[in-house]
Amino acid sequence: MGRLAVLLAGIGLSVLAPSARALDVSGRYELDWQGLRIGEMTLEVTADGDSYRVGYEARTVGFLSILFPFLGQGVSEGRRDGDRFLPVSYRASSSHRDGRSDWSVRFAPSGEALAVTVPPEDAEEREPVPPALQRGPDMAALALAALAVVEPGVRRSGTAFDGRRAVRFDLACPAAEAAPGLLVCTVAGEQLAGFHRRWKERAAEGRPPIRLFLRRDLLGPGWWPERLEAASRFGPLVARLLPPAADGS
Repeated sequence: MGRLAVLLAGIGLSVLAPSARALDVSGRYELDWQGLRIGEMTLEVTADGDSYRVGYEARTVGFLSILFPFLGQGVSEGRRDGDRFLPVSYRASSSHRDGRSDWSVRFAPSGEALAVTVPPEDAEEREPVPPALQRGPDMAALALAALAVVEPGVRRSGTAFDGRRAVRFDLACPAAEAAPGLLVCTVAGEQLAGFHRRWKERAAEGRPPIRLFLRRDLLGPGWWPERLEAASRFGPLVARLLPPAADGS
């Protein structure tokens, strides 16, 4: 659930195009496994000509929330410089049956991590991230930089650091739309460092790329993720964009 929360937070940023237009949008997603609703995710994106802010919240629901209660939250903030998105800070938290963790990282304009804050027990349970990989962007800002310029045939790769782990993402879109206004891309992810010592073998396992269905102008200008399909150890997972609530939220 945590891995998908990070990816969903990232793919939701495709609404932010390289222009300097102001934005204030949100989206809600539900996560299904074998036809059962097991999670939900909300995204809030605000931006003006100089800055951006992305907040997300993901949680387990239904029977899974009884077996594995989980709540993940995060905020990514940064500056906009033309078509460049420069992360300033990323902070996140996760709550589960065994407790709660809060961590954060602040970045220098050059990208180096200026300050990293993680709980002592979390630092003990994870392998260290080499200094060379302790660089921005965070995962949300990396997704923003790639998906802000998404179009048929685009490919983007990069590494990200969120204070606890370093991850590499590869985005690939086909040369043609699957249908008018629909683009089906893939996102491959690989953890590079910061493995949890207990789950390192599992985290290092290769998984097929995530399939990302992007719809043009779905919630605003640009491409918005409408559907996501991912493989897991326990079968396929599907995330779907929900229609706005009756009150417009």
